[in-house]
Amino acid sequence: MGRVARRRNRRKKEIYPSYNSDLISFIHWLLSKGWKPTIKMKLKHFPDTGRGFMAMEPVFSGEIIVKMPKELVISAKTVENSRLGEIFLNQNLKVPVHLVLSAFLMYEKHLCEQSDWHRYIVLLPENYSSPLFCSDKDLENFPPFLTEKVKTMKRSVYHMFEMLLNLSEFKKCKHCNKDFHQIFSYCDFLWAWFTVNSRVVYLSPQENFVHSIPLSDVNSIALVPYLDMLNHSNHARITAKFSFDKGYELKSLVPFKKYDQVFIHYGSHDNFKLFLEYGFIIPNNINDSVHLLVTDIISAIDTSVTVNNVLSLENCQCFLKNLYCTSEGLSWNCRALLYLLLVKDLSIKAALQNVYSGSISAYDLERIADIEKNILSKKIKDISNIVSKLHSKGNIISIGKDLFQFYVIMLNKALSCR
Repeated sequence: MGRVARRRNRRKKEIYPSYNSDLISFIHWLLSKGWKPTIKMKLKHFPDTGRGFMAMEPVFSGEIIVKMPKELVISAKTVENSRLGEIFLNQNLKVPVHLVLSAFLMYEKHLCEQSDWHRYIVLLPENYSSPLFCSDKDLENFPPFLTEKVKTMKRSVYHMFEMLLNLSEFKKCKHCNKDFHQIFSYCDFLWAWFTVNSRVVYLSPQENFVHSIPLSDVNSIALVPYLDMLNHSNHARITAKFSFDKGYELKSLVPFKKYDQVFIHYGSHDNFKLFLEYGFIIPNNINDSVHLLVTDIISAIDTSVTVNNVLSLENCQCFLKNLYCTSEGLSWNCRALLYLLLVKDLSIKAALQNVYSGSISAYDLERIADIEKNILSKKIKDISNIVSKLHSKGNIISIGKDLFQFYVIMLNKALSCR
């Protein structure tokens, strides 16, 4: 589940009325579908998070904050029963459930007021602040480790879009009598894919709706209108449960005071993932880290030091993952890799035993600490250079600049602890 971009500064604030006509119509539509509010909340614009829900009464720990009937859960079964369902049935091609929900959302948006879900769709953001929506020119402002990730994600989304075009070939929309190829565009599909990706909830396959659409993966996701208007906080704690009798229930495990914003928890994500997959970042993210490459580590080692390359390449594959830095310094894998690169006069077995037992000499620990300072200093310089080149006034670029500035602060804090 996700929300529109949140920014610390330089954001042109959008003012969301607490209850505009679209929201009132949406609430009436929810009530007509059997929804009943469990706590009193009001839609409000918050300076740091944008649109969110404010508690109009105290919320207690263990209290159900959202309860949605099963009729309001958008699943693969919903798609099967819709006017779009026919393109997925009786096909030899299996497709991801993410594609199915994305295609449904895109098609229902095409139907406008003829859609049963129109009241929900009109409240969805029209634009997102993820780098997936950057122009090619703006994307060039970002460093390769981000642009390569964006390009990989875009290729995956485009592959899904091609699958959809293949499934819908020679089929017409019963709403407008146009070929689906005419009404399905990649731009619209990317919007729908991101909407699903940033707002989806996870259901146990055993609890999800039974359907006949041939899927290539597990049927474990769904969309729940209204629920996805709640913003994320690292300090929120929730439990979620779905059953056909009670519908989808979301319980808060932390209290909220009257007039507080009510938050939920999307997961323990760092800012890099939040930026890519949700389109926002949060200051002082307790899950944040700066990802490092093996080359970042090797290049920081003094050229006069002999590196044990054979040891690292043949026996240290498990240490080439989870290379990162937090405000407390390098990850355990980084330090272990440094030790294995530097150690001499030991067998591979003995070196690995020292790593796992923590039996590293004070001399080697001091050498590792010195190289760690080099790694941190070099990374601070590299990321500061990135920040200095991000001049565009676009919202996505500005959020990216904030992200890298957070990284510099974090790395400086780690360096000061060494």
